[in-house]
Amino acid sequence: MGWLGLAAHIAMPAGIEPLEVVLLLAMFGAGAAVLLAGAVVAHERAQARLAAELDHAWTETRHQLQALFASQAEQLEALRREAHVDALTGLATRRHFLTQLGRALDSGLPRLGLVILRVSDVPGMNRRIGREASDHVLQSLAQTLMQYPHRTDGCLAGRLNGTDFALALPVAGVARETAQALVNAMRVPLVSVDGATAVCAGVVELAAPVAVGVALTLADEALARAEAAGAFRVVQVDHAPPDPPLGEATWQQHLADALHQGNTSLGAYPVCAADSRVLYLDCPLRMHLGHPQDRRVAAHWLPMAGRARLCAQVDEHVLGLALQAIAADGQGRCINFAAQSLGFSAFVAQATRMIELAQPYARQLWIDLPESLALERPGLVRDVALRWGAAGVQVGLEHVGDALARIPGLQDMGLTVVRVDSCYVEGVGAPAAADLRRHLRALVQLAHGLGLSITAEGVRDAADLEQLWALGFDAATGPAVQPMSPQYSG
Repeated sequence: MGWLGLAAHIAMPAGIEPLEVVLLLAMFGAGAAVLLAGAVVAHERAQARLAAELDHAWTETRHQLQALFASQAEQLEALRREAHVDALTGLATRRHFLTQLGRALDSGLPRLGLVILRVSDVPGMNRRIGREASDHVLQSLAQTLMQYPHRTDGCLAGRLNGTDFALALPVAGVARETAQALVNAMRVPLVSVDGATAVCAGVVELAAPVAVGVALTLADEALARAEAAGAFRVVQVDHAPPDPPLGEATWQQHLADALHQGNTSLGAYPVCAADSRVLYLDCPLRMHLGHPQDRRVAAHWLPMAGRARLCAQVDEHVLGLALQAIAADGQGRCINFAAQSLGFSAFVAQATRMIELAQPYARQLWIDLPESLALERPGLVRDVALRWGAAGVQVGLEHVGDALARIPGLQDMGLTVVRVDSCYVEGVGAPAAADLRRHLRALVQLAHGLGLSITAEGVRDAADLEQLWALGFDAATGPAVQPMSPQYSG
């Protein structure tokens, strides 16, 4: 019986060394070998059953998590629309549109066109053709407006009140033409249902910097002149004389020279936790395209860089600057990559090499990718997030707000942080912003449920910042944030 006990003992899950098996066979003969083989087979079957049970349990858990995420995502989308979308037209609400417009005006865009369209006598139209038909007229105008944001990045469309609609265009010189096209498009269908109602438009070409209130005042002035001139009229006023055109070839040369000569620098804006600790620095690229003191922000040169297909070259340059700065002072830094850059496999490979060669400094690097890229090409974002994350880089999504809940496979994407766009957090501290707070609370819960940290971008107001901490945000940037280390000013 002694050898039986020994055979049973050596078949325990701890494992069997080959040399031990040989010695046992020599000592105890064929009977021990048969018993030993049976014990090993039994053990392997038990292990296989356990593995199958674990796999089944993990599959069930995964399905439950996916169902929970889908439920949370559906609730989040409903809350987002309640907070930021006009229920009748699907356009941005007045508050959300003006917040987005303010950010665009502050972003450094040299020129921007603003159009305000007014449908005259909406109450009278309701009486003449009925509320349902009147609503259909307003919805048709909204659908026409929405074609512009769908086709062009940076376009904004919103409903300011019951009669007024707005469109912001991120390029100069096309606002009047666009307004005239919109008015012409509405003339025939509107006259066919109610000859007493008309549309007029006020247009202003804005030159930065300008406040939102000033922009609206100028557009309202133009709209008043248009209404005074008659039905279906368009009037434009100018905020400032237009910039002299440089031409695409000149722009490309300026950008190439800035990169080649090193006429660039990184900003340094603190990203802080609730206790005012600086977690890392946001580092947008500044281009010196003329005088050394003339620092142009990305909104000024990025559209031309995209048109010239220079984004990958720019982003490779930014990555090098950030890694050098981290090596110099050990301070964490965050940069962002354009969607166009990640479309080039050569850029992804080169960025990966740079990150791997920069250890251990790469572990202090954050890289933000556009939320829209994760929605349109989730597989690409997952690939780079897992690849760079393996080297210690924190990969996140920036300017989050519209699409987070609709991103396929978000829970498996390898991200570590989401950064909520400033236009989705501005005004959250106001007493009347309960709908906005509900949306942001759900957004925080979704992010934390996926193991992601959540940051608020561009917080301006102290009351907003206090409310964001109460809602569970992990970090924030912006003028309202007061870091422990005040040396960083950008």
